[in-house]
Amino acid sequence: MTVLPDGKTMACCGLGTQSIDELNIGHVDVDDLATARTRAEADFLKRWIRDEGPERILQWTAARDETIIWENLYAHRCQACKRVYSDPKVESVLRDHYPKRSLMS
Repeated sequence: MTVLPDGKTMACCGLGTQSIDELNIGHVDVDDLATARTRAEADFLKRWIRDEGPERILQWTAARDETIIWENLYAHRCQACKRVYSDPKVESVLRDHYPKRSLMS
């Protein structure tokens, strides 16, 4: 969790704070940090990214949709995370299959 200079609390400390709206989990003027953290931890995808990393999520989605190409495309894990949150194919696989994955957690 990160607090940005403008007061936003983010579920990330990397490049995603500037480009992935879903990582915004509150604002210090509205929420205390415990509330923001609880909000983030209630989100399965955020926990999965924290626990296994975005590359593993892309690997998992590619195993369910062979058109998702991900290997050796990212210089930094933040780039892979941005893909998790922005690629419609990845989103579709997550939406259709994440209940099965979340039961394994």
